[in-house]
Formats: sequence, structure tokens, C-alpha cells
Amino acid sequence: MKRNLNRSERIAANSMVQVVGNFGASFISLFTFAAVTRALGPASFGDLAAATAYLGIPVLLGDLGLALSVLREISQRPERSERIMGASIVLRFALAVAILVVAVAVAVALPFSGPVKYAIAVGSIGALLNLADLSLMPILQAQLRMQWVVGVTMLSRIFTLALVVALVAGGFGFKAIVWAYVLGNAVNFAFDLAVVRRLVGLHLVFDLGYSWRLLRGALMLGVAIALGTAYLYVDRVLLSLLGTAKDIGLYATAFKFVEIAFIAAGAIGTSIFPFVTRAMAEGETARVRHLLQRSVDIMIALSVPAAVFALVEASTLVRLVGGTQFTGSTVALKLLSPVLVLLFVAIVFERALIAGHGERRLLILNAGLLVANVVLSVALIPSYGFAGVATITSVTLGAWVVGAGWSVGRRYAFTPSFRFTGLAAVAGAAMAAILEFLPGPLVVTAPLALVAFGLIALVPPGSGHELAGRVLANVSSPRSFSTMDSKLAGR
Repeated sequence: MKRNLNRSERIAANSMVQVVGNFGASFISLFTFAAVTRALGPASFGDLAAATAYLGIPVLLGDLGLALSVLREISQRPERSERIMGASIVLRFALAVAILVVAVAVAVALPFSGPVKYAIAVGSIGALLNLADLSLMPILQAQLRMQWVVGVTMLSRIFTLALVVALVAGGFGFKAIVWAYVLGNAVNFAFDLAVVRRLVGLHLVFDLGYSWRLLRGALMLGVAIALGTAYLYVDRVLLSLLGTAKDIGLYATAFKFVEIAFIAAGAIGTSIFPFVTRAMAEGETARVRHLLQRSVDIMIALSVPAAVFALVEASTLVRLVGGTQFTGSTVALKLLSPVLVLLFVAIVFERALIAGHGERRLLILNAGLLVANVVLSVALIPSYGFAGVATITSVTLGAWVVGAGWSVGRRYAFTPSFRFTGLAAVAGAAMAAILEFLPGPLVVTAPLALVAFGLIALVPPGSGHELAGRVLANVSSPRSFSTMDSKLAGR
């Protein structure tokens, strides 16, 4: 049992490092976001958001599940890492080019506005660079060297921010801002490529037979992931086709906070995945269940405070990133606040199904999620606009979490304990009361609210107290990271 505890604690500590780094990068991007929204206004920003959401779908399809499939292969067979990476990079680049060409052609045929079509055409270059960059990640994820990726991401975000600010100050408009994002993607890819070549080595493998085996093994997984994540983008695409540019601008401003939460949840999921995969390969189901419970507790501890802030301080957050022109986004952010918790828990269940080769179940769940989202959005957008879309997103994702939790429970004989969940809910209510009723500026009340959450959720004896103590102990012990790195690298 001690071995299990130590392994999960190191995952928690490593996840916290990644979350902090990704939060820093996301914080920088908020300044870029604020500069863009203020420069463009709700309508023009809506055009940019529509193009970004549309390109998010071919980016998902361009991956075709190869990122997680390759990570799974490397985690199980670390001695074959270089060959797997070399073949996957060639395959993913070829697929990315083909899919993006089709996506741009489809966009031209759809009734998008002129600015949206321009942003899609130019942004497809950035999407290709993004896909090329993602193809480099699995080896760094498997070897827990993601601190390099976090550093590069922060540098590229700073570059994009400086470029956008300079363009806005110079009086440049919509088209120049679209190109600024593309250049930011180019800088990110160039630095990540340099890191991978220096730390790991990179040799392209042109082997059609081996590439086909990689693709065939990842295809069902890729379709499942693409269907599930597409719902994060399809609502904004439908808004742009059925609503107004202003509607999507207001909704996208609120949804920015969901995107940040998704990045943080994904960072933790990346740390968990290799360990669950290895435990499954070794047939240690008790360790798998322990890791899943710890992961759920960590996700709840991180996401509940974020959801409370989004619900209680929605108007303040919207003004910070969008200014007074975007006050209409407040309603959407309040409606989306449950998504911040649901996303974190969903990542755990998704990674658990993938680690156990549960692609078929995941495909069924994600197809149902996407179909429900599209049908309900088409029905409600004409009457309720972005408020209807925000409600649909929360309800459908909640249903998905219930279904995925049931599937994970059957596959691993795992029933999540909600002891810490109840404690976190009480702590969240106390936090909300402080934010709502305690007088004073947010810079004063917010830290007090977080302290109250910690005192209630993490200090009393129980799972929360145990979780906090062990994570903090491992954060202060860098040897735990080197131990984990050597195990995953097969050294």
C-alpha cells in the first residue's frame, strides 16, 4: 500500500508543477485576450472566435488519437521510443496537411462571413504548426520532462502578447491580429522542436507499414477523442451560423475561462496517464483504483475554488478580460461555472478508459455527447442565443460524466468515494459566502476565501488532510521527480 501511496503522491506533486506552469502561460494569454477583445469589440472578436472554434475541429481530427496512442505505446515499451516517435511525426504531418486542406475548402462553401473565412484560411497555417508541435509532446510526457514544454509555452505566449500589443498600438486591425497568432504558433513549434532534438533526439522514420499499424491502432481512439472534444468547439461554430457575431463574441469571452480550466485538467491527466497505463499493463488493478481515487480527489480540490470564483465573481472576471463592452458575458460565465468542475473529473474518467483500451465505450459516450449538444443547440440557439448554449454545455457534460463514471466503475470494479467531495462542497459554499458578503476589494476577499476553503477542505482529518500533506511533502522533495522520470524512461 505504501508503494501505491508514494506513486500517487508523486503524480499529484508533478501535476501541481504542470498546473502552476500552465496557469502562468494561461495568465499571460489573458492579457493577449484582453488586448484583442478591447481592440476588436464584440462583433469582430466574434468573427475571430468563430474561426478559432472552427479550426479547433480539424486540429482534433488531425491528431486522430495518435498523441495518446503514442504516449500509451511509449509508456508500455520505452525502449522503442525513438522509432515510435519518428514514425508518428511523419504520419501526423501528412494527415494534418490533408485534413486542413479539406477543412479550408469546406469553410469556403459554408455561409461564414468574409472576415471569418479570411481568419480560417490564414489560421490554418497556425493550426498546422500546432499539430506539428503536438506530435513532439508524447516522448516528453512519458519521460515527465514537461517543464520544458511549459517554459516554451510561456515564452511563445509572451511573444504573442508583445506582438499583439504592438499591432494594436500601431492601429492595425483584424487581419494583423490573425497573423500575430500564427506567428506565435510558429515560435512555439520552433522552440519545442529545439528542446526535443536536444533532450531526446529525433529521427524521422519513413515506414508506411509501421505508420499504418500506428494509425490503425489509434483510429478508434482518435475518433472517440475528436467526437468528445468537438463539443467544446461546435457550439461556437453553430452560434456563428445561427446567431450573430456579437453573440459568439460574448459567449467566447465567457468560454475563455473554460479553456483555461481544460488546459489545467489536461496537464494533470497527462501526468496520471502513464502510471495508470503501466499499472494496467502489469495487472495491478488495486493500484489502478487507488490512482483513480487520488486523481478524482485532486481534481475536485483544484476545480471547486475555480467554479466558485466563476459563479460569484463572473461580472468582475468578464470586465477584466473584455471590458465594459462584454458585460453580457456575465450570464454565460455563471451558467458555465459547473463545467469547470465537470471537466476536471471528466479528464480522469477519459484517461482511465483510454489506459484500459476502452476506446469503444469512449466512442459511444462521446458520440452521444456530440449529437445531444448539436441537436439541442440547433433547437435553442434561435430562441435563447448564447445563454441556451451555455446551459446545454453544462447539462450534456454532466450527463457524460455520469455515464463515463459508470463505465469506469464497471471496467475497474471502482466506485469513487465522495467523502472528500462533500467536504469540498461545504468549503466551496463558505468560500462563496465570503466572496459575496465580505466587504472589501477582490484582492483582499479572494485570498481570504481560498484560506477558508483550505481550512475546511484540507485541514480536518480525512482524505483532504491526507492529500494535502502528502502532496506538499513531495513538492519539497525533488528526488520523487527523478525517481518517477527514471522509472518511466526505463532506466
